[in-house]
Amino acid sequence: MGKQEEYDCGVRDGRQAGAMDQVCHELGKVFNASELDRAYDAGFDHGVDSKSDSGGSSGSSSGCSSGGSGGCYVTTACLDALNLPRDSLEMKAMKTLTKEHILKSFTGKRDYVSYQRKGPAIVQAIESQKDSRRIWQEVYAKIKDVTSSVMSGNLSEGHALYKELILGLEKQFAG
Repeated sequence: MGKQEEYDCGVRDGRQAGAMDQVCHELGKVFNASELDRAYDAGFDHGVDSKSDSGGSSGSSSGCSSGGSGGCYVTTACLDALNLPRDSLEMKAMKTLTKEHILKSFTGKRDYVSYQRKGPAIVQAIESQKDSRRIWQEVYAKIKDVTSSVMSGNLSEGHALYKELILGLEKQFAG
């Protein structure tokens, strides 16, 4: 098996086991930076394609739409909890942010993979709170800030705001 095939397997396994950071660290010893970026892109794309082909991972929806791949788990749960439509401007902004910014860089892709691991636990923890509706309203206010940044073309700021939101929620509810 060649290095690319090994990497593809590592990405697939890493996404399922939460070991992406270790895979990247180990591969960093083998590849130079540009080779690592190319290998990561190929492996990541393969992993997303594999996940989409199998209809999602471990029977739960972790994407922007039911059964799809993507990084909108918290946004989807928030919209659902507040009885807002899934085709809202906020969801469109999150999809744009993911496709046009987050998935176009090595760091963004690492955030994306990390987020997919964290999203379900965050949602479950919020849903278990007695005041979950109030929490979702606060989350929604922050998602609106992200949306505003994305709609004004400031994708880097939108990414930073969303990452801050997720890290804060993780620390508060799933940490």
